[in-house]
Amino acid sequence: MKHFSYEQWKSFITNEMDETGRKVYEDHLYHCDQCLEVYLDALAECEAGLPVIENEETFTDAVMAKIAEQKVDWDSGETEIGAASGAEAPVKAGQSKLLKTGAKKRHPEKMPFYHRTGFHFLVAAAATFVLLSTGVFQMITEVADSISAAEIEEETPSLTEGLLNKTYAWMDSMNTMLEEGDE
Repeated sequence: MKHFSYEQWKSFITNEMDETGRKVYEDHLYHCDQCLEVYLDALAECEAGLPVIENEETFTDAVMAKIAEQKVDWDSGETEIGAASGAEAPVKAGQSKLLKTGAKKRHPEKMPFYHRTGFHFLVAAAATFVLLSTGVFQMITEVADSISAAEIEEETPSLTEGLLNKTYAWMDSMNTMLEEGDE
């Protein structure tokens, strides 16, 4: 894996590279922790020179408005710019009015019944009912109980019990020695 230098990350942060280069750098950040550390260091150094969002709430509203302006054709995977506002958005030279989003998305009404959440819920509920009525869960709990009972029987005595047993043994040996000494 190729790693990028500190200066290269600074040029990425200050937007001094073309769009394809930026895409390569962004993808690399998702996979390389070492470069992520270098990027964060470069970002900390360049932070003072970066633009500041004065009113974060209006910025968020502006971004959400831009998203709402895009109309997605769910079957073709294309996005039409400026559909929600009714106004035509400016289109750059060579750019189509329709942009490919890259993903085939389906409108909820056109989804097959087996892709809907309600269908999955019904299947899960039916499977649970069948397993409960056939006694599978009962058998599982019996097996789990027998395994845990076997583990309890095989347990070694606790530290306290071990100390008490050794103390009693020592006291018994002392009593035996005293009795032998008295004879």
